[in-house]
Amino acid sequence: MAHSLTVVGLGPGDPELRTIAAQRALDQAPRILLRTGIHPGIEDLLADPRVSTCDDLYEQQPTFQALYRAVTDRVLGLLAETDVVYAVPGNPLAGELTVITLRSAAESTGHVVRVIPGAGGLDVIAATAGLDLMTDGVQTLDALEIRDWLERAPFNGALLDV
Repeated sequence: MAHSLTVVGLGPGDPELRTIAAQRALDQAPRILLRTGIHPGIEDLLADPRVSTCDDLYEQQPTFQALYRAVTDRVLGLLAETDVVYAVPGNPLAGELTVITLRSAAESTGHVVRVIPGAGGLDVIAATAGLDLMTDGVQTLDALEIRDWLERAPFNGALLDV
């Protein structure tokens, strides 16, 4: 039997910044899986018996790619039993690679997937710094992608040695 997976963004750490849709999904969920319990402002969730985390997988997996596969497998295992809310810090549509992997895997096995966006850390940074993310030319980069690029660069990162 196919179940539903709802992916929610928990926002940047202040429970007041959770969207109404995210909170409603959390309130109604039979089972909640947090990507991590190490995030400010989720004490209410950590005390909830419906909640478990993937923190143990971070310790067990040697690479982020292996971690994403393990998280996906855990969610799919729960989806075999019931509807699941998978909750991530920030916005699940901004740099959350587990969401990309999970969405594809869940849909390919017949589960219905819904993604509820949340405020991301970049939103809070922009508001605090008084930046307009569109007109001020703000760009974001993934530090892991930069590291991988530097490791492949012909100069082997020598220009960065200081």
